[in-house]
Amino acid sequence: MVRIGTLPVRLVALDYGAQLVWGPEIVDKAIIGATRQVDHNTGVVSFVKNGRSIFECHPLEKPRLIFQLGSADPKLAVEALKVVERDVAGVGLNCGCPKSFSLQGGMGAALLKEPDRLCSPSSSTPAADAAAPDAPSALPPPAADPALDAEPTVPLVRRILATGIANLTVHCRTQTMRSSEPALLRRMRPLARLCHEAGVPVVCNGDGDGWANFDATCGESGGAVRARLVDAVMLARSAEANVSCFRREGGLEDPEKVVIPKLLRVALATNNHYSNTKYILNAMNLHSSPTPPSRERNRDLKLRMNQARSYEAMCDAFGMTGDEVERARAAGREGLEEMVPRWAERRRRIVDEEGEL
Repeated sequence: MVRIGTLPVRLVALDYGAQLVWGPEIVDKAIIGATRQVDHNTGVVSFVKNGRSIFECHPLEKPRLIFQLGSADPKLAVEALKVVERDVAGVGLNCGCPKSFSLQGGMGAALLKEPDRLCSPSSSTPAADAAAPDAPSALPPPAADPALDAEPTVPLVRRILATGIANLTVHCRTQTMRSSEPALLRRMRPLARLCHEAGVPVVCNGDGDGWANFDATCGESGGAVRARLVDAVMLARSAEANVSCFRREGGLEDPEKVVIPKLLRVALATNNHYSNTKYILNAMNLHSSPTPPSRERNRDLKLRMNQARSYEAMCDAFGMTGDEVERARAAGREGLEEMVPRWAERRRRIVDEEGEL
């Protein structure tokens, strides 16, 4: 999800019903020193460093946007937080990324082996600002005795909760597990109960496909979700395949006819870099649809997507005219809100109830 969780996908996910959205993991040193720049036409806020945009966000998503931070140093974590604090609802310290770039810096899953270091950024962050800290964490390896599966995790979670975090996300796979292996959802229940007792919301991640398999996820988690011990289920790969997986009523929408044109309009309206938009669309599964395309149609679309070198060519592949492309580009902030009407309405209710952050 490093390149998928960008602004267009986040806004469309919110419109389909996502309750929180996370940005891509940004390393502390990358965002520190970045200059905040606002495009007053689109409303997009960009953090620019050395002539390159490090992170983009929008006031429209702010009430439910979590900035995902990669850090192993409490001072750098606080410094990074201060750069983005006015534009996000919370900051999540990534404690589960198994990628080499993260591990080599002592970040991500490497923090699981160093609880003292892990808890230092967490304990420093709440004191730094009002932005609510979140600590996404992967599971440590299971104990030898299956009956004590959660034992390695419980002491760590207790320490993390003691730092004053506002939210905990548990990725139900260990560092060495592959995505093809079933998530260890059964280990959620004791962790969820611990968080529940501490009054800290907990999010479960692993094998979720949206509402389609929500009941199955509830059962596999030992009833933790259904018992309301778990406050939410995080989706990643299913959202990558078809972001309408967050849609509660009516099931998935058709990628070719509905979801991709919607994403393209939002990407144009926010001036998202074309290479990132193309990456997002190519990661989607056109068969994740109520009406999957034929093999020939799928092959033709994928070929045109791969060959497209501009927004115009990509939009043409999905039946959007040149006039539609220009209207989306010129939409401005008001036009952007019209592209995500359900989220815009929900956002107004959130602001009425909670106030502007």
